[in-house]
Amino acid sequence: MNSEGLQSEVMVFSHSKMWVANGVLFVEYSKGLVIEMTIARKILAERLKLQNGRRMPLVVDISGLAFVYLNARKFLNSQEALRDISKKAIVSRRPEAALIARTSVLFDFPACEVRVFENSVLAHSWLQA
Repeated sequence: MNSEGLQSEVMVFSHSKMWVANGVLFVEYSKGLVIEMTIARKILAERLKLQNGRRMPLVVDISGLAFVYLNARKFLNSQEALRDISKKAIVSRRPEAALIARTSVLFDFPACEVRVFENSVLAHSWLQA
């Protein structure tokens, strides 16, 4: 799609799946993913290619995430990594991962507004508000 309501092709990588739908960028981390700096930079590079310079909100589903190293987490919340992102919604169906994400939001001072949700419907509603 394009920003007028069409869905883009789903891009599948070893670390995640990414697509754009209704002007929102979606990233779903692969099950068991461990994010260190090399992976964090690859995620950013692929996301920027998909965005093609367009500023848009982001939904990141971390439900499959196994672990993220501190330096990679801080990088993914940095101004560099969040460029062209207007708002970021983090979704986790696992309460323990949601708690870690909420802690990250409090202590990493993300470069854009970020909220954590337990389902994508609530996340999408917040992004559209």
